Amino acid sequence: MNKETLTLPGYRELLYRFFASVFLEEIDSRMLEELLQMRFPQAEGNAAWQQDLDAGFRMIENYLHTFDGKSDTKKKESLEYLAADYAKTFLAAGDATGKAAFPYESIYVGTDSTFGGSIQMNLNAIYAAKGLTMREDMFRVMEDHVGLELNYMAELLAEEVRVSPDPSAAEKLQTEQKEFFRTHLINWILLFTQDVYKYAELDFYKGIARAVTGFMEAEQEFFAE
Repeated sequence: MNKETLTLPGYRELLYRFFASVFLEEIDSRMLEELLQMRFPQAEGNAAWQQDLDAGFRMIENYLHTFDGKSDTKKKESLEYLAADYAKTFLAAGDATGKAAFPYESIYVGTDSTFGGSIQMNLNAIYAAKGLTMREDMFRVMEDHVGLELNYMAELLAEEVRVSPDPSAAEKLQTEQKEFFRTHLINWILLFTQDVYKYAELDFYKGIARAVTGFMEAEQEFFAE
């Protein structure tokens, strides 16, 4: 994967949606089957983002290879390990210290490290302006969840693809992407992925953290141009 590939709106949308789905919900049997069918690309080059992205994808891929040839019973057991690691990494479940990679912007950039507040309200207004609402089963997830922020970027990119015949409309959406990325992602997500790598035990979530780091580094370069 080279830089030209990663600047394509449709490709970036797919990556944003993939990472959002992994952070929003623990891996279930349906998602696992989809993951086992995926082929993760190789990043070409020696840039920091390429090394992080490629290393992350290889960690994910190698972890998924551990499911090769497993019976349904063994896959179920492995899914339980993944669920436990998700709960520990993002919810501090079973951790006596109560520390985790809590997936909320307000935890990382809020004035008192508490959930929600003005950041949540601001994001609620941003999503509403685009006519976006959360699924009914997401009622426990606040608007500043990393998965929802990544999904919002995916929505902007999907819209850019739709309006691509109109250069001025596409440029407007690129400006929206840059502003949202600057004010609601790059200001905290690299600290978050560091924590995911720190608190996760399984290479699956460590790999996700490394790959997201690389992708965000690439996006940071892209928006700086």
